[in-house]
Amino acid sequence: MTLLICLIAAGFILLLAEIFLPGMIAGSIGVLCLLAAVVVTGILYGPISAMALLGALFVIGLILFLLWMKYYPRSPLGRRMTLQQVSGQVETKTDLPSLGDEGLTVTPLRPSGTALFHGKRYDVMTEGSHLDPQCKVKVVKVQGLAILVRGI
Repeated sequence: MTLLICLIAAGFILLLAEIFLPGMIAGSIGVLCLLAAVVVTGILYGPISAMALLGALFVIGLILFLLWMKYYPRSPLGRRMTLQQVSGQVETKTDLPSLGDEGLTVTPLRPSGTALFHGKRYDVMTEGSHLDPQCKVKVVKVQGLAILVRGI
């Protein structure tokens, strides 16, 4: 009985440790510990007990997962590990520069980078040549959200 409790506890602890130790190693070992507890239960107490334990572990795991999904993002640790706000400005498609608009590169374009049009920053791509910062550029094509520029 002590072995079963240790295997179950180790399984859940290793699954919890997976939050801090990414790579699926701790989580995989935790799942193997839980499956080992089911196998040991089947050997010691019979297959019906093993199936009952498997069902109980599934239900407990599901409940713990749902509680984690609900409360973890709002916990102090969850707030430190997740992005709380979007940094920068998101431009919509209607704010894109028009064909022929002229602007100034902010970063080097190798071949993509950032350019300034009408006081707003946009991700742009050159036709293939590399451009330095503070170069004048002209919009030659706008397709979807992609802006193609050429140095002036």
